[in-house]
Amino acid sequence: MCYHVVTGGDDMLMRGKEVSSLYELKQNFSIDELIYCFYSGELEIWFRQIGEYDMADKLLTIQRNAYLLVKIYEVLGLNKDMLPSQCAIN
Repeated sequence: MCYHVVTGGDDMLMRGKEVSSLYELKQNFSIDELIYCFYSGELEIWFRQIGEYDMADKLLTIQRNAYLLVKIYEVLGLNKDMLPSQCAIN
């Protein structure tokens, strides 16, 4: 199990690496860790720390149901047709 913390700066841990931008998040993408960060609230906090207020607000509207992944993919601009282990950067 991975444990995430929003570090002292604007970084968040993803796949053991500190990410400080949406691009770096997509480069180090892990669906399991992303879902953990979503449920813990860390993803919303991180978006606000890096100035992505619209994305943070969109996360607050996502219902926690079977469409959770689809909605998170939409917020991040990921290709929903890709398997979680093969996510493409748009």
